[in-house]
Amino acid sequence: MHSVSSLVPFVCAGFWIVIPVQAQNPYRNSHDPRYGWELQELNERPALPANVASGPAIVSADELRHPLTAKARRAMEDANREAESGNHSAAIEDLRKAVVKYPVSAPYAYNLLGREYIDSGEYVKAEESFEEATRLMPHDSAHHSNLGLSLVILGQWDRAEQELRKALQLDRANAKAKQILEELKAWRSKKSAASKAAP
Repeated sequence: MHSVSSLVPFVCAGFWIVIPVQAQNPYRNSHDPRYGWELQELNERPALPANVASGPAIVSADELRHPLTAKARRAMEDANREAESGNHSAAIEDLRKAVVKYPVSAPYAYNLLGREYIDSGEYVKAEESFEEATRLMPHDSAHHSNLGLSLVILGQWDRAEQELRKALQLDRANAKAKQILEELKAWRSKKSAASKAAP
């Protein structure tokens, strides 16, 4: 179940939509309830075919370029504890420090920064953070769907749709990208119908 701080409510054409922001790699082995089912969903790999008993783990080239050290992971977990206690400004400060101190962890820290900015209502900064996370790890589906969500909130619907489609291209099972894209298409359809019906 999602905690209130991980849900993003926003208004589209007079109705509220609540969508969780996606977590990704830094908390791969964590059981932190803030990241809810997204962690499990994003990190489950398809079962191997029956004729392949074992083999090397599947790791993206992006993850290899940005290995997360134990110290960087601890820094982000510290920031997460601040966020859980409701101290978003301290979490943001901790994540900014992590980017400087552990540059290789930047895509993970920027993704988490974007989440903190959304929780703080700083949507432009959230979009900038998700944009940087996506630039650094362009093959991560969660980054693209989070960027898409921030663009929806900012009213940049065409760009949002592109990012959400990219997220689904990278991972067809990305349920959050599907949900956001469906909500966006439904809202745009209603808006188009309303403008046609207006005198």
